[in-house]
This record gives sequence, structure tokens and C-alpha cells, in this order.
Amino acid sequence: MPIRFIGIAAVHFVTGVGSGFCMRGSDPFSFPSAHAHIHLPGWVSLALAGLSDHAFLQAGQRGSATAHNRLNRLGASLLILAMTLFGLGKISPAVAVSAVGGLLVMVGVENIMKNLRPNG
Repeated sequence: MPIRFIGIAAVHFVTGVGSGFCMRGSDPFSFPSAHAHIHLPGWVSLALAGLSDHAFLQAGQRGSATAHNRLNRLGASLLILAMTLFGLGKISPAVAVSAVGGLLVMVGVENIMKNLRPNG
């Protein structure tokens, strides 16, 4: 499971860099919050989850790690969508989408806290 987290984190990193290049080329720097959420919940959170699952093997070998992976990917995607909606001025749907996305991303904390034991 740690390899899957880190691989998906790398995809988010490349997507974030690509979106940054595209926005830099546009006249107004549009959707900076979407760009930041590609990096933070996508790249950073998934990379840290993969590294923690690798360091604490019990966390990465449980069924909840698979659920965490899927929910985190969905939650990060929803957060990116919500930030795009905020940028377009669609506040009501953006608030609902960001709330659901944020909750899904936070599910991984439960897996890490329950299984935080040193290897060996």
C-alpha cells in the first residue's frame, strides 16, 4: 500500500506543476486555491501517508489502509473541484463539496493513530 500512495502522490505533483505552468502563462493568476489543493491534499498528504505506512508497517498492511487510500484520493479530487467552484463564484456547491472532501481526506488519521507502533 505505501507504494500506491507514493505513486499517486507523484501524479498529483506532476498535475500540480503542470497546472502551475498553465496558470503562470495566463494573464490573471486564476484558481490559485485549486493549484494549492492539488499539492497539499494530493501530493503532500498522499506522500506522507505512504511514508508513514512504510515506517509503521502495521498501518500499511491493514484493510483500513486500502479504504484510506481510496477515500483520500476521492477527497483530494473533491477538494480540487471545490476550489475550482470557489474560483468560478459558485459558493454554495463549493462549500458542500469541500466539506465532504475534507472529511474523506481526514479518514487516514484514524488508521495512522490506531496502528502507530514501531516496527520490530
